[in-house]
Amino acid sequence: MKILKLLERWDGPKNEYRIGAEPLSTSTWHINQVLLGPECKTIEEIERVVADIRTDLDDILIEARNKIGQQNSN
Repeated sequence: MKILKLLERWDGPKNEYRIGAEPLSTSTWHINQVLLGPECKTIEEIERVVADIRTDLDDILIEARNKIGQQNSN
């Protein structure tokens, strides 16, 4: 399950990037808390969510390096 992704904004004087959570993988618990991934009841379920987040972060770094590298070479 994809939880995190690279977000881009091109409105300002420079390109801006952020890490965002996919809407279907998040919810709120209390004000200002964002929950990532599905509800977990076991350590194995938590480990799967953590692995998904790590994979997403690795993918985000690869995508950001490619996009920012392309901009810098133009």
